Amino acid sequence: MFKRVESVIARIERAIVITALAVMLIATFLQVILRLAGLPLMGTVDIGLFGLAVFTFIGIGLAAYTNDHIIIEAIELIPSRIIRLASRCAALFLTLAFGIILLWIVYPFWTYVMESGEKTLEVGIPLSLHIGALVAGTVLLILHTIGQLIRFFEDIARNRQEGAV
Repeated sequence: MFKRVESVIARIERAIVITALAVMLIATFLQVILRLAGLPLMGTVDIGLFGLAVFTFIGIGLAAYTNDHIIIEAIELIPSRIIRLASRCAALFLTLAFGIILLWIVYPFWTYVMESGEKTLEVGIPLSLHIGALVAGTVLLILHTIGQLIRFFEDIARNRQEGAV
């Protein structure tokens, strides 16, 4: 059940990340083209930065789900299977601790920004959306790291039953 829910969430994350990347690229492209033509377009910086924030912060959770981050690549270079397992376990628990600490730090900041009503200068995009993307990405990081831990221990149990460990 958890794997199915996590998979659906990851598909939604992927769509959000792709959309945010497209928004960021289009806003930046328009800004460059229109500046070359001498026609500054108001708001492209704000829109591009919002796309960047969403892409980066939601992408954190997606990277945790897909294992597309540098920890995995570095661990796979270790020749000893036992050390690889211990390193992977330590990396997962450290990632979980990082996510919890980051959430503990950014959530109060997000609530402060929501209360203050601060907005970007050109278009007036609420900064709470940018910080909200950070909070959401951190929650997704925690969720997917828990999922990775579950799969990690399931793999160890399966390997023990098969006599591999």
